[in-house]
Amino acid sequence: YSVDSRLLPRLTWSPRVKVALLALAFIAAIVTWVALYGVNPIPVTAPPAPAAP
Repeated sequence: YSVDSRLLPRLTWSPRVKVALLALAFIAAIVTWVALYGVNPIPVTAPPAPAAP
């Protein structure tokens, strides 16, 4: 017996909504990272070469 099962029926979301929510969470995580650290956590360019001794 569960109290919340009577109050809130079980939600069923379509796969499209699930994918959209996952994408939204991913974008929110990247935006939060950039806002806190000021750098992109997913670099798309090659890292700089180390300095020669």
